[in-house]
Amino acid sequence: ETTSRAGIQVGFESFDDPSNQSATLKEDGKFAIEYVRPGRYHPWVGSLPGNAYVKAVRYGGRDIKDDALDITEGVGGPVDFVLSPTGADIRGVVTDGDEKPVPGATVVLIPKSDYYPMYRTMNTDTKGQYRLRGVRPGEYQAYAWEDVAPLAWFDNEFLKPFISKGVPVSISESKQKTLSLK
Repeated sequence: ETTSRAGIQVGFESFDDPSNQSATLKEDGKFAIEYVRPGRYHPWVGSLPGNAYVKAVRYGGRDIKDDALDITEGVGGPVDFVLSPTGADIRGVVTDGDEKPVPGATVVLIPKSDYYPMYRTMNTDTKGQYRLRGVRPGEYQAYAWEDVAPLAWFDNEFLKPFISKGVPVSISESKQKTLSLK
């Protein structure tokens, strides 16, 4: 799948304050973010096309996609976001206890690693259907809620009563999986 890089958003969200530095990729895949304060940052990518996902984020000779961009000493340099067009595709239907589709349900894919950029979420359509494209390979638990506060799934106390109801999902590159949730 050939995709344009223009329009993809990249950025760095601070661990320490509400700053979130970002830029838009140009067609050549380059970007620049200037005047980033010393600190630690989560790298992120948004607006990925098709089944693309972030395979690696390289800084200082190592992959920081699951860690942080650490520039506490004030030293900067190039950061390379390595994207793959071969993410997984998970789709399905959310149904209630009577096997009827649930429109507007929230579907959440929570990674076993608990690394927040791997979390995936979306709402079902009017037929109770959902589709998560560009899922990074890994191990997940899938959940569906008819009514849930935004981002509640990041709270371990909130999740405790639902842990046994999660559906385990193991996914690799380029795979398609159909997953029905209740």
